[in-house]
Amino acid sequence: MERSQQASGSETRPWTEEEDLKLIECINKWKTECQTKNRPLSWPEIVEQTALARNESSCRKRWKYLEKRH
Repeated sequence: MERSQQASGSETRPWTEEEDLKLIECINKWKTECQTKNRPLSWPEIVEQTALARNESSCRKRWKYLEKRH
């Protein structure tokens, strides 16, 4: 059960600096691509590309938090 929670990203645990960096890098890449193709960010694709054990909601909330800090 614990393993499936982690894989789905539903486990509550602190974000690591490495996870933050992966998320930032992926979103910056996506923002550039989305502006070029005139389309919105795709959280399912971002989650897939980062390969983090986090769900869409968790990544979106973390991005909002990180965006405010920078």
